[in-house]
Amino acid sequence: MADDPEQKAINRLISRWEGKKDNSPVVQETRATRDKNRMTVSEPRSNADAPTKGVEFVKETLNTPVIDSCDVLIIGGGPAAKRMGAGDRKWAFNDSECLDTENFKFIADELLATAGARSLLHTHFVDAVMDGKKITGVVVESKSGRGVIRAKRVVDCSGDADVAARSGARFTKLSREHSMGLTTVFNMLGVDKEKFLGHIDKNPATYKDWSKTWQQDTTGKEDSLKSPYMQDEFADVNKEVKQEGKPLSFGGSWSAITDKGEATNLNLVHLKGFDPLSAKDLTKAEITGRQGVMKAVKALKDTIPGFEDAKLRNIAMTMGIRDSRKIVGKYNLTGRDVASQAKFADTIGVFPEFIDGYNILILPTSGRFFEVPYGCLLPDTENLLVAGRCCAGDMVSHAAMRNMMACTVTGQGAGTAAAVGVIHDQDASSIDIKLVQKELVRQGVNIHGYKGAGVEWAEGLAKAATSSKM
Repeated sequence: MADDPEQKAINRLISRWEGKKDNSPVVQETRATRDKNRMTVSEPRSNADAPTKGVEFVKETLNTPVIDSCDVLIIGGGPAAKRMGAGDRKWAFNDSECLDTENFKFIADELLATAGARSLLHTHFVDAVMDGKKITGVVVESKSGRGVIRAKRVVDCSGDADVAARSGARFTKLSREHSMGLTTVFNMLGVDKEKFLGHIDKNPATYKDWSKTWQQDTTGKEDSLKSPYMQDEFADVNKEVKQEGKPLSFGGSWSAITDKGEATNLNLVHLKGFDPLSAKDLTKAEITGRQGVMKAVKALKDTIPGFEDAKLRNIAMTMGIRDSRKIVGKYNLTGRDVASQAKFADTIGVFPEFIDGYNILILPTSGRFFEVPYGCLLPDTENLLVAGRCCAGDMVSHAAMRNMMACTVTGQGAGTAAAVGVIHDQDASSIDIKLVQKELVRQGVNIHGYKGAGVEWAEGLAKAATSSKM
């Protein structure tokens, strides 16, 4: 193991991230520099000066009716909240998959209905209902008005740790200058697939080419791998927006080209210097991003063979946000954990060695993986679990845990823990983790390399759920 070239490369990178000296000529921002920019803060509650008495206090004081109640309430609807199903397409150059976003909408609806979940769309989370440090429900707002939903357990899948923050839990947040940029993703149709792929064959790109726009850390094995990358084609438009002083940059990846000529998940329009927790910033970014898409479409049509007659199909429904709040957890995942195959007694699943962000790129090509600890889902607030990219950790670990499939790992773990906790009447922070792990194994999750428990646990869980009081 000590002679493993990849392990040596990873150890070198970890030392650099943690601020330790080595003989490498590459100058990088150290972990100490990175993490000093991630400040730990907490947001004041809207009713912080009033005594907290739970739902009744909210109902009586704000004249807010209780509109529903449940055992487990999930706020958010991203990958941390649902399984992926079959809504995907093949990624270019390897066996990875990317979402077929339109098909996935239907699949997600079916998954929720089959699971017996009650969906409430067109509804926004407003505030957390607290009894001391324990969350007992949330306040929501919709076309129907404002209301309270009671819940025995709440899972924050907002992506921005909205529920955790409003409940008074501590979190970390980078300034707009240091956070990763936002992206306006778009799709096109009418691409001449054969002509475009012929152009790609004659002008191949690798992951090393990403260093044209920033200095990136890799283990070396990533550099020669083919990448669906475009950059030189946007030289003119990048020069144009720089002269205009716009916070835009162009270049990045295409994902898939269908036989019908659909170019999907065009990740080419990037915005820097915006705060993803500011409505004003998001408004400006949304408008600027759409302007950028029109410039990118023109650049593609002017410079890429096969795109001459292509047209814009649609722009993503929302901005692509890579980081905002991250909770301060019972355990805070580290870059060393994700790059050193860390194992945890309270593991809820595994994720491959895949780090992408803050100028670091390590791709999951070696079979190496780390275990995801339950503790990084636990904020200061009782009866609250957090899943998705806002789980606890430092900047390097965030570059792994922000990935969509990592969000599914924490989502499945958080949802299972919430349900098991309700059934056995155990708080989220003090739950018997072995009960959670048994159920996750029953679902097919890899726990310490073990999969495939007997049916007795499933039968016991179903019996307990049937007999538990609502």
